[in-house]
Amino acid sequence: MKIRKAPTLIAIIVFVIITGFYSTYGASSDNWSKIGFPFPFYIYTEGKVGNLGPRDLIQTGFNPEYFMLDLVILGILVLLFDYLAVKFKVTRS
Repeated sequence: MKIRKAPTLIAIIVFVIITGFYSTYGASSDNWSKIGFPFPFYIYTEGKVGNLGPRDLIQTGFNPEYFMLDLVILGILVLLFDYLAVKFKVTRS
């Protein structure tokens, strides 16, 4: 299977836009910043988290497992866009 450049770039751009849209940036106002779609692979806060529960249950920082899952989903999205580009390709006559 040949991966085409245009559908691949479109899929990556769509994924980056969706990731930016669903990310939250509230750490500066004593809230959470979460980056990643559909799994937030980076979580950060400036606030106190002591009363939310044990520190082990609240993982802040970079999460490589969620990042890899997001990359797998991006790969599936690239393959889907490539398949749709081939399926609905308009032939010139």
